[in-house]
Amino acid sequence: MPFEEDMAGGRTFRLPLNGKTAGKRLAEAEKALAGIYPFGVSADEISVSKTDSRGIYDVRIIKDIPPEKGKRARIAAAFCVFVVLAVVLTVVFFKRADRIEADRIRKSEAERIEVENKKIKREKEERLSEVRKEYEKIERTRYAKVYPCIERIYSVLSPKSRIENLSMEKNSFNVEVRTDDAVRILENFEGSEAFGIVKMNRTNVENGTETVAYSGDFSSNEDSVDSSFSLESQLDFYSSKLEREKARSEKMKSVSLSEYIKNIRESLRKNGCSEQYIQVKESDGILDVEFFMVSSSRSLLEFLRNVQDKEDGPVDIKRIRIRNSLDKARVQTTVTFYTGIDSGKAEKDGHVYEPEGIPVSKIEGVFLGGSPKKAEMASSVKAAARPKPVFETHKKEERPQERKTPVLSYLGIVRNGKETVVLAKDSGMDAICKFPLAKEEIAGDFCIETGDGYKARFRGEYYEVRK
Repeated sequence: MPFEEDMAGGRTFRLPLNGKTAGKRLAEAEKALAGIYPFGVSADEISVSKTDSRGIYDVRIIKDIPPEKGKRARIAAAFCVFVVLAVVLTVVFFKRADRIEADRIRKSEAERIEVENKKIKREKEERLSEVRKEYEKIERTRYAKVYPCIERIYSVLSPKSRIENLSMEKNSFNVEVRTDDAVRILENFEGSEAFGIVKMNRTNVENGTETVAYSGDFSSNEDSVDSSFSLESQLDFYSSKLEREKARSEKMKSVSLSEYIKNIRESLRKNGCSEQYIQVKESDGILDVEFFMVSSSRSLLEFLRNVQDKEDGPVDIKRIRIRNSLDKARVQTTVTFYTGIDSGKAEKDGHVYEPEGIPVSKIEGVFLGGSPKKAEMASSVKAAARPKPVFETHKKEERPQERKTPVLSYLGIVRNGKETVVLAKDSGMDAICKFPLAKEEIAGDFCIETGDGYKARFRGEYYEVRK
């Protein structure tokens, strides 16, 4: 309700009054003030006067308001305002503080997550680098499959070309070709993505046909994953490759040497290749097995394809050399297999051998000069288990000193690393023999040069090797 305050401190309220007489209007005004004025007043302390509006009167409180009551009222009102304002400000302050703290916590958590993610990413990148380097190291040291490499060489030859000699080791090759256009083949080598740098070493032209030698490397064929893939995808790719390689290596090590040789021999037999000799060598603590064989070119290619037909098969060909025989009807092939077998694997724990008490009469038959019947019986019993000899000569009934020295046909000389080997043919047995070349007689098998050829000793017997 609006009111006015005069200089004396009195108050005037404008109230609607309905009384017809001054007394009734005064009583009505007293009653109305009791509801709007905080201090008690009586009828004699107020005055009522008309206004310009009909039914509206100015009701003035003549009694002065006690100063102390007014002051207390103002103080109380101000205090209430202050309390309300303080409460509001406190609420606003704490809400703002809570919001700032929540923002700080969110920012701190985001920074922590970012640091953790960077750490995880860095660890994954380091792990990926290690795994990729390990995989690439295995790829650099592993031996390429031979038949696919021969396919690559075939793809660049001209229709009238014929391979005279071919040797491969890992990703390197040397091939001697008879062709009608040596430069065209070189051009094909240069234009093929299957090869690295290929050199044409020499040519010899005879009757319009060129004999030319090429050497070079096969292009790397290793699997890889696009670097744009996620780190997880790249890690999965290289890790799975390494696991397969390790499983393959363990599989190779689990095979005994005898089982390995039997498997190769069985594959040779199935594909129509004639084994001439085998030789076991050691290289950096690992056993290699060298096979020398004679076969048709088709039989050889079938063997090379089938023996390495499985993606993770345990057969690695360390090196191979293929050359035509003198009659051009067959090829002679030397293959060295990397077995992966530790040369010390065959060592056994020490034990004491217990003699079985086999009588001399049984054992003597396996030696020269023993009882023929016993020797024949021993031979029949052991025939299946005895390994095939490198070659056999016609044995006669006369005493050894009465025999003539057997004659072998000289085929050529092969250099296998530091070793020089003489190849000779036993025409009677249709077998190829291999003798280490020496300057003078040594223990074991050897071949030395004489005036008109060579003299060889094999298993205690001497042979003439004539050109």
